[in-house]
Amino acid sequence: MEISVIVEAEAHVRYFEEKYGVSFERFEEKLLADLDTYEAHEDYNIWFFWREVLHMARRTE
Repeated sequence: MEISVIVEAEAHVRYFEEKYGVSFERFEEKLLADLDTYEAHEDYNIWFFWREVLHMARRTE
């Protein structure tokens, strides 16, 4: 995968880490259940997607 995909995915992941102040794993474990809003669940789905893109891109480097 191109380096630009990694840079973009990292930016998206970092955005959500900064927005919620925690890592994806911590968000999933501790915050998601208490954040019963459409926005939080949409953020979770988008965050999950970009996290997977990042993992896949790093595996193909």
